[in-house]
Amino acid sequence: MINPPLQLELHYYDEVHTKLREDFTRVNEPVQYGTGIWTSVFENPEDPLKYVLKMKIILPHPANDAIPINAQFGIVGVFRVDDSIPKEKRNILVKTTGAAILYSAAREFIYLVTFRTSPLPPFYLRTISGEDLANAPDLVTPGSPLTLSVPSVEIQRKTKKVHPKIQKGKDVPQSP
Repeated sequence: MINPPLQLELHYYDEVHTKLREDFTRVNEPVQYGTGIWTSVFENPEDPLKYVLKMKIILPHPANDAIPINAQFGIVGVFRVDDSIPKEKRNILVKTTGAAILYSAAREFIYLVTFRTSPLPPFYLRTISGEDLANAPDLVTPGSPLTLSVPSVEIQRKTKKVHPKIQKGKDVPQSP
């Protein structure tokens, strides 16, 4: 079996802000709006095949008085690059393909969040190209220090505990 060139190991949102603007200008026709996207890729110094991609999405960007919500989302993805990918190509692979994976997840998440936080219709992020992602400006200035906490993921088998007042086989309705 051939391994995929990039695998998402974990993703989470480290920033979720939405604010309904009461002073927005109501219009009757659809309003075009822009989306701001910034990304930064970080290589794990202890594991050269593991990368962290941090993405920030702001909408609308630039600000638009006809858009009723201001929103800002931060998403972090931890990726593993296949060892067959040359070192010089790994960063751009994570920046484009990794960002496409995170952006896709963010589209669904932003739809859900804006649907639940506004009495108005939810936001659908526009589809973007790999070129847009490759050219996304850096979120963090290259060479600047970054403190990024990536939660460790441990899968633990959970056992069912019976409440002390309920003895197994007693006081519990049995199926026929």
